[in-house]
Amino acid sequence: MTDTHIHLLFLISSFSSCMMSGVIWIIQVVHYPSFHYIESSQFQNFSNMHRKNITFIVGPLMCIELLSSIVLFKITASYSMQLANLLTLAGIWFVTIRFSIPCHMQLSEQKNQAALKRLIRTNWTRTVLWNFRCILHVGLYFQANWELLKS
Repeated sequence: MTDTHIHLLFLISSFSSCMMSGVIWIIQVVHYPSFHYIESSQFQNFSNMHRKNITFIVGPLMCIELLSSIVLFKITASYSMQLANLLTLAGIWFVTIRFSIPCHMQLSEQKNQAALKRLIRTNWTRTVLWNFRCILHVGLYFQANWELLKS
């Protein structure tokens, strides 16, 4: 793989990670708390609409993040930073599968305050991890450019 391909892959990974960081902040601070204000009679429809539409946005971004991070881990020399990046992403996927999806499944059946509170509380972990990934990408960017400047 050429340096141009690696650079493009890194930009794709950075873009998807930073996009998800922005999306997760909107979800965490605005969207999930708004679930409290949906009437119980409309909650199932609202929850299903949310799940369908948000998956359309975050599904491709999360898959792009995963694939690009795996490839970058395998082909770049910055092993420790790429390992931290990949482990952070694994944490995001773990929280998503273990907590977020089950909460959304409960909420798709009926308004459930306990599930909603658990969703909001556990989503903070994903919010922090996605922001950490953005910081890692910035660090990797500066590390790569520093190496280019030195040569």
